[in-house]
Amino acid sequence: MPSPRFHKLPPERQARIIAAARDEFLEHGFADASLNRVVERAGLSKGAVYYYFDSKEDLFTLVIQGIVTEFLEALGELPAVATAEEFWSATEDVIRHASSMCEGNEPVMKLSLAFLKEIGTGASGISAHALYADAMGWIMRMLRAGQQVGAIRTDLPLELLAALLAAVDHAVDLWMASTAETIDSSEIESHGRLVMSLVRRLLEPEVAPNEERQPTPGRRSRKAPRGHSISKGGK
Repeated sequence: MPSPRFHKLPPERQARIIAAARDEFLEHGFADASLNRVVERAGLSKGAVYYYFDSKEDLFTLVIQGIVTEFLEALGELPAVATAEEFWSATEDVIRHASSMCEGNEPVMKLSLAFLKEIGTGASGISAHALYADAMGWIMRMLRAGQQVGAIRTDLPLELLAALLAAVDHAVDLWMASTAETIDSSEIESHGRLVMSLVRRLLEPEVAPNEERQPTPGRRSRKAPRGHSISKGGK
């Protein structure tokens, strides 16, 4: 990540450096990007970038972190819901909105895919931990809203549920990055519905014996195994 010196810069100068880096990574990708060209684009003295960043990986991560922040701000919060079905319907709407935002912004898609490919290979040492930490607050608020209307299980710690959801999202992102050049939009949509069904089964409360879950559109309802006990509580 950037050194503390970077964060002491005036906001407009920080923005100029990030914009220069973003343009460089867009044009040349991560592997072929040059910190010297970033310096030239940003109007900095030669070597100044190393005063604020230890490596190209740090600068690239900062660019992606800015994209994640902008994305979450544009995505907004989950609307107020009164029932479990309203919660899941609203969640699916948010996911569709998120997908449309990504599809409608080619530079963001290009940079995001490049970042995910770097994570997938592991060659550059770039980590997604900081990015998912930024998104974790949004995930936690979404899960709490679901718990309030009985849509999200309460027998596991909220932090664990958030970590599980983030792990699924990360796995999907890596898979998308690895298949981006070969998969078509219909397959993405089909797989997206299946992943949403998987996430719902993961997060929904367990069904008590002799009770039946309300059917989810597009999938059959299921009963809990006979004799299965439910531990209540949680946060």
